[in-house]
Amino acid sequence: MFNKISAKACFLILIMVVVALADEVKKETFPMFELENIEGQKIKFQDFLGTGPVVITFWATWCKPCIKELDKIQLIYDEFMDKGLQVIAVCEDGPRTKNKVPSFVKRKGYTFTLCYDDNKTLQNLLGFSDIPELFMTDHAGNVVYHHFGYKTGDENELREKIIEHLMPEPESGPDCMDKSSGVIYE
Repeated sequence: MFNKISAKACFLILIMVVVALADEVKKETFPMFELENIEGQKIKFQDFLGTGPVVITFWATWCKPCIKELDKIQLIYDEFMDKGLQVIAVCEDGPRTKNKVPSFVKRKGYTFTLCYDDNKTLQNLLGFSDIPELFMTDHAGNVVYHHFGYKTGDENELREKIIEHLMPEPESGPDCMDKSSGVIYE
């Protein structure tokens, strides 16, 4: 009797371990979306994939922590945009303040992609209500980092995550070597 119970307990523990490991391996993919940027053009999330990590942050002009975060993101973007980093700042301003966004962005000097989430469609799809809310995906669109709120210093953790997910630069130059054959190409 005891051996049957022990065998069943071991089997259940084994199943729980397998399920836990599968959850760790399973990656959440950020939903594909299409939004209008502040210039009135449609942008598609899939067009930002393939070169490196993508930061998607939700903000509004009236949100002071959002603005502090965007200022820090701009500095990080300046540092890593040539290494494949993409940034999409999704504006949650409503009809009363939406018309202020382009002049606000110009005054702040933001150079990453800024777009509108009219009717909070993407925000509702992701299931959150407070901003700022930040997601980072790898080059394939898998969510690798998620953070809500902002306090001074949060940008350091974001920067570390970005560095972890930058795409390796291809080897180039006159002394490239085929590592599999040992042949040097000029």
